[in-house]
Amino acid sequence: MRILTTGSSNGIGRYIHEQLGGMGLDKDTPVLDKKKIENKGADVVIHCAFNPLKEVSGCLPYGYVEDNLFFTEKMASLTEGKFILFSSVDVYPKDGARHCEDEAIKIDKVSGVYGVVKLMAECIVKERCSNYLILRCASLLGKYTRNNNLLLAIKQKNPHLTLTLDSALNYVSYDDVLGFIKYAIDKDLKGIYNVASLKNITISKVSDMLRNKVYPGKYRYNVGKIDNKKVASVFSAFKKTSKEVINEYRNS
Repeated sequence: MRILTTGSSNGIGRYIHEQLGGMGLDKDTPVLDKKKIENKGADVVIHCAFNPLKEVSGCLPYGYVEDNLFFTEKMASLTEGKFILFSSVDVYPKDGARHCEDEAIKIDKVSGVYGVVKLMAECIVKERCSNYLILRCASLLGKYTRNNNLLLAIKQKNPHLTLTLDSALNYVSYDDVLGFIKYAIDKDLKGIYNVASLKNITISKVSDMLRNKVYPGKYRYNVGKIDNKKVASVFSAFKKTSKEVINEYRNS
């Protein structure tokens, strides 16, 4: 089976590529190697690559559109097999409702460019790929997670954070996501899955569990109420809470 993982130089893409092998593709891949990959195609494409710019002021830069939408469309053309897209729970409106996979999302209700572009990438995949798997992921915690408020709280004594104490987050582990991808390929799962833990955690609760006083910031983030029943029903690793995922990471 020919597996292609995009975004293979960092984050979850790097981890998946290391574990599954196959072909890797990122922005630093030489042009000739890119051509070889495009000519060869793949049986499974795991599309992790995404421009991480989350705040865009004024006009949307062309490069941002090219990186996140045109590139997705190009990758979708490389396989007639399974296409796995890493999306985000940020495609859901921040309206206090509980969100599940089969709801119709109104794009004008989505908060922020990041969520809107992720939702647009999903539309491309659903249109171009007959065998697609869309993973609407919560925050990913693992070996190559970029520095964030949680890692500061874990690694530093009394850190200064950007998030408020009542900011609510949801974490899943690299290992569990990889396990689900292997399972999904083996069982040929299709459709959309909320890849999230059973329960959120606030920065205040993180501080309490770590016994580490933190100095909160002014930005309040709330991941919202994400229904993970669908993924937990087929893969029991997602029956854990965010607190349990964080403790596993600390003990690994």
